[in-house]
Amino acid sequence: MVVGNEQIVDFELRDFATGERRKCLSDREWRHRLAGYGYDLRKETDCFRLVTLGHGTELCALPLERPAA
Repeated sequence: MVVGNEQIVDFELRDFATGERRKCLSDREWRHRLAGYGYDLRKETDCFRLVTLGHGTELCALPLERPAA
């Protein structure tokens, strides 16, 4: 079922992005690390959006708050 697969991919991307964020001291460094993997961040009023660098395809939403260490 496609919906189930999309949810799994969405969870894996969120897990990856938050893991990278834990390694960073700032959001600027986080953005730079993600760019190395081909991703970018778009900051909105309520969240960050993880997007692809090449086409700007939106992948998932990420919280504005930093994860607990």
